[in-house]
Amino acid sequence: MAAVLLFAHGSRQGRDPLPALGFAIAAVVIADPFQSRDPGFALSVLATAGLLLIAPKIKPKFLAPPIAAMILCAPVIVAISGYISPMSIVANILAAPAVAPITIIGFIAALISPFTPWLAQLLIFSIKPLATWIAGVASWSSGFPVFTLKTGLYGFIIVAILVATIALGRAKAAITLLIIVIALSWVQRFPAGDWQIANCDIGQGDAMVINLHQHRGIVIDVGPDPQLIDRCLRQLGIKEIPLLILTHIHADHVGGLSGARKNRKIGTTWFGNISAGAHARIENIDLDVKWPDGGTGYTPNNSSIAVVITSPDFTLFASGDIEPPVQAQLLSRIGHVDIYKVAHHGSRYQDLDLMRELSPAVAVISVGVGNTYGHPAPAQSQR
Repeated sequence: MAAVLLFAHGSRQGRDPLPALGFAIAAVVIADPFQSRDPGFALSVLATAGLLLIAPKIKPKFLAPPIAAMILCAPVIVAISGYISPMSIVANILAAPAVAPITIIGFIAALISPFTPWLAQLLIFSIKPLATWIAGVASWSSGFPVFTLKTGLYGFIIVAILVATIALGRAKAAITLLIIVIALSWVQRFPAGDWQIANCDIGQGDAMVINLHQHRGIVIDVGPDPQLIDRCLRQLGIKEIPLLILTHIHADHVGGLSGARKNRKIGTTWFGNISAGAHARIENIDLDVKWPDGGTGYTPNNSSIAVVITSPDFTLFASGDIEPPVQAQLLSRIGHVDIYKVAHHGSRYQDLDLMRELSPAVAVISVGVGNTYGHPAPAQSQR
């Protein structure tokens, strides 16, 4: 993409850069057809197109590159992540001075590394401060609020319409549409108003958050995807996790751990048998681990941490993926609760005596749409 940009501006093709961009796209896709499905490649193409087609029309000039790139990349960014950050324009302006030296010197280092590796290492070392600067800008800008939309086709279409409206020069229509989008995003925001417990939308897996206020929360499992749990915690405004409970080792409960840790302070982590019999009190919330019992030889599911959480407003039993043999052992040890995070995503492996004893007002089942496990089991969901 950089070569296309240089060629377009350094040759007679400067006034019509689209053929050069089209050639670059075709060459890359022919060489590696799988690039056609890669979001990174799509973003590179769109950013380059923005620099070639839109940037020359934007004033002042120092704002042109980040705004032009963001305008065309926005639909794909929203389709992937479900949100877009206005601060990305500022971040790109701050990072821009470091990009050219890193690109040029890094390219030279890559060329000479087979012949003079010591010089290549020296060149790379010389640009590390610039890379540190870019990483710092990214970390700083990620702390600002974002516009939350929908992932997938829905978000892509909304932002694409907005971009097309702007491109056609319909300023009033674009402003009106933007206001509507922001208003709808606010109405559909997650969570709406004050909240106590949130079950994150992380696909086929588990991730639950107990609100401690002041941007703090207890997190029970982190789902399978770092990006999805990070997005949920950002929406909830969680910047500190005094207690992180990882119920067991399966990826749909712990795979998103790096996303939960991203730019957040984590206190104590409960995991495995070392948490058997654990008790904690955080502000006005009590947590009692009812399982595991410290024994060995259990399957991963039956090694899950099952915890009762009691606050002045609710009682919650979060059961991980424990199955009927363990569920039966917990009879008469828990009693009635207000909320039950149903074991093992509502699979058919349930001890109905325990469910009757719990008699929750709300039962929460976390599953992914169209999952191949058959969760939740129809027989259980009917009960």
